[in-house]
Amino acid sequence: MKIKISIIINLLLIVAVISNCKDKKFLEDKNIYEINKSNNSLNINKEVENIKYWKYGFCFNNQGIPLYYDPDENAKSDFAITYFIKTDIGIKKSNEEIVRGDSIRIYNDMILVLDTYRKNRGLPYGEGLELKHKIENYKNYVSKDGKNWEVLEIKYFKETHQKRVYTQTNNKDDVYTEPLILVYFKCSYFEGEYYATSAL
Repeated sequence: MKIKISIIINLLLIVAVISNCKDKKFLEDKNIYEINKSNNSLNINKEVENIKYWKYGFCFNNQGIPLYYDPDENAKSDFAITYFIKTDIGIKKSNEEIVRGDSIRIYNDMILVLDTYRKNRGLPYGEGLELKHKIENYKNYVSKDGKNWEVLEIKYFKETHQKRVYTQTNNKDDVYTEPLILVYFKCSYFEGEYYATSAL
């Protein structure tokens, strides 16, 4: 009888967790809770409890701090990010001819890091670096060999509420606008302030 009551209590707890979560699919995808079969208890990940909202693929806690970036979540937003490109602020701090990690492209399982010439931004230097990428414990991880992993830190996310205007052809009428989003990424392979873009 006690076992049945314990099972019923656990089921009620699960229903309560699901009903209080705004995004039910998030429960399925991110494994927000787990049942400990040995003692019929419900363990809720405390870090998940702090998740507040998503913005352009970035997950934030209830203090507005970015936890990680998910390309799949970005694909659902109204601003599809293709690249993160280093801002002039990061470039001015270095006198090197080659700008390391000038642009990055984040996929589910890989991050492409491209260097460029300082005097001719946009002209790739070399073939770029392909890093392994994964999301675990609500953090981004990168690795060169798939064995030794490190956290890709997101120091800050700034939504400037300004618009970035750009063209992709020589046609002056072919003009695009997008939100100006600034993000500071840091790992041993690249670091700096980047702006997000949907340009190809």
